[in-house]
Amino acid sequence: MERRRDANGRWIGQNAYLLAPGWVMTSCQPLRLHAVLGVSLAVCILDRFRVSGGMCQYALARAPSPRQATAKYGDAALSALLRSLVEEGSRTTDLEAWIFGGAVPENAGSEMHRFAADAIAVAREFLAKRGISIVSEDVGGVVGRKIAFDLVSGQALVLKTRILRKRDWIPVIPA
Repeated sequence: MERRRDANGRWIGQNAYLLAPGWVMTSCQPLRLHAVLGVSLAVCILDRFRVSGGMCQYALARAPSPRQATAKYGDAALSALLRSLVEEGSRTTDLEAWIFGGAVPENAGSEMHRFAADAIAVAREFLAKRGISIVSEDVGGVVGRKIAFDLVSGQALVLKTRILRKRDWIPVIPA
């Protein structure tokens, strides 16, 4: 289930989808989800008993008000991701999570560090409150990440880079 559509689509292969900040994607089909992360965070959730899972990517921790709650905020994105998985038949007791991102460039100010720390804290708190275990996390630091998360195996590929270029947003991956 795609929560936000893009006129050009985000399919980068037959079974591969690229998420941008503010997007939530879930699927009950074999699928590889991709994201390019700087300070933003990606949370992947997988149902360990079904071929089902998803990813959200967000840049800010909490929506300032319920009226402004969109998937660019962690609290709203995580809620939408979990709600979609439960609607598709997953039980929270069968879910596992991975957290990626939250890098802050070396010369960034204290506000950027606070944004990243808050975004990471929101993910950890949300998952802990619902009893969803974190299988792995690769957060913080000063380098960006390109990630690929496989909904069949639960395997994650993390490539780290100091410079995220515009072409990094469009990975070339054979389908």
